[in-house]
Amino acid sequence: IFPFLLFTNLVTFRPEISRGRTVLGTFLNKVKGYITSPSVKFWLGVMFYISFVILQTHVILRELQFQSSLSPVKIVYFVWFTMLFVDEVLQLSMISFRDWFHNMFNKIDLLMYVLVALGLILAHVPTEDSASSAENDPRRFYHVGRIFLSMGCILFYVRMLHMFAVDSALGPTLLMIQKMIRDFKVFLLLFLIVAVAFGIGYTIALTDPEDWRETQGSYVSGIFFYTWFQMYGELFVEELQDGSGHYYTKADLSVGRKQFVVGLVGVYMAIVMLMLVNILIAMFSDTYTRIKVREDVIFKFQKLELLQQ
Repeated sequence: IFPFLLFTNLVTFRPEISRGRTVLGTFLNKVKGYITSPSVKFWLGVMFYISFVILQTHVILRELQFQSSLSPVKIVYFVWFTMLFVDEVLQLSMISFRDWFHNMFNKIDLLMYVLVALGLILAHVPTEDSASSAENDPRRFYHVGRIFLSMGCILFYVRMLHMFAVDSALGPTLLMIQKMIRDFKVFLLLFLIVAVAFGIGYTIALTDPEDWRETQGSYVSGIFFYTWFQMYGELFVEELQDGSGHYYTKADLSVGRKQFVVGLVGVYMAIVMLMLVNILIAMFSDTYTRIKVREDVIFKFQKLELLQQ
C-alpha cells in the first residue's frame, strides 16, 4: 500500500530477495517480492473492490439514466465489471464447481453478478417512443432493470464482509452469521406455519365468501401482511376490530367477531413472541458459544482460505 517504504529499512525481505548482483537487481527483487506478497495483494484487492463499488453506486444513481448515451464513466464501469466477472470465472475454472459453490460468499458472487448483468441489460433495452400508459410504459424494462441493479448493489456491499476475515475478532463473527442464518431458517419455517394459520383465522373471522369476489382475492396478501408485521409490534388491533384496514374493509362486524379476532391476536403474539422468538434467541446463543470456544482455530482457517483466494 505504501511503496515508498521500499527505500527505507522499515520493510524487511528474505535473504534471497535482499541479495542481488547489482543495486538495481536488489531493488527489482524487492519490488517483485513486495507486489507478490499475500498481504499487499490482499489490501490492493480491497482498495480495488471498494473503488469499484463506489463507482458502481455513482453510475447507478447518477449516470444510468433512461436512454442515456455512453459516457467515459459508464465505459470504465462496464470494463471494470467485466474484469471482475472474468476473474470470478477464472477462479471457478481452477476448482470444481461443488467446492466453489460450497463457499457462502461465492454464492453471493454468483447472485450479484447475475442480478447486475440482468439489470444492465434491461436498463438498456431499446423501447419505442410511444405514449406512456399503465399498460404500455416505455420505461417498464428500465424500471425493472433498476430493481435488479438495486438488489445487486446491495449484495456488492454485503460482499465486503468477506474482508473482515483477516481480523481475529471479526473473522469468526462471519461464521457466526452463517450459522445463525441456518438457525433463522428453522425459525422462519415454524413462524410461517403459525403465521399462515392465524392469518387464515383472521380472514375467516373478518370476511364472508362474497367479499372475495368484490376484492378479487386481495385477502391472500392480507394473510401474510398482518401476521408478519405483528411480529415487529404493529398489532393492527383497531383495524382488525372495525374492518377499516387496507385488506379488511367490512365495517358491520358483530361484537362477537371483533372479540374473537382480538383473542386470536393475543394467542398469536404469545406463541410468536414468548415461544418462537425465545427459541430463536436460544439457538443464536448456542451457536455463539460453540463458535466462541473454537475462535482461534476458525480464524486461522479463514485467513488461510482468504490468502489462497
